[in-house]
Amino acid sequence: MLRDELAQALAAFANTTIATLRETLGIEATFRGYSLDGDASPRITVAIEATGDLRRVTWVFPVELARELARRMTGEADAALEALAAIELANILTGRGAATLERCGLRIELAPPHITSEVPPGASVRLVTEVGAIEIVLELHRMAA
Repeated sequence: MLRDELAQALAAFANTTIATLRETLGIEATFRGYSLDGDASPRITVAIEATGDLRRVTWVFPVELARELARRMTGEADAALEALAAIELANILTGRGAATLERCGLRIELAPPHITSEVPPGASVRLVTEVGAIEIVLELHRMAA
């Protein structure tokens, strides 16, 4: 994949995520760069493995976002519900984002999401919301040269 194509695909994925957060949660997000360096806030990390042109999507959510989603889904929140809410949000956002990437010419098949402690290297986008920053890391099989 050429650098320009990768940049366009990553921007399209981020824009789809921003629209989905607005539509599903009423949370506004804005693009703020490519890293969470210096952000030490508590986070929940969710990975979704893939085959085709994409290896994995890793989501790094602020705990407060997962907590708010858990409250909306169940009326309460605890660590287990926050983790489940983060997994569900990652699943929704990745599904919609994958459809966007496919329109950009990538072939993708997704596996179920899971909690992880690892944030791998890859093409990364940082979005900022009122409840904290979200990092999206896409690991592609065919990265730009």
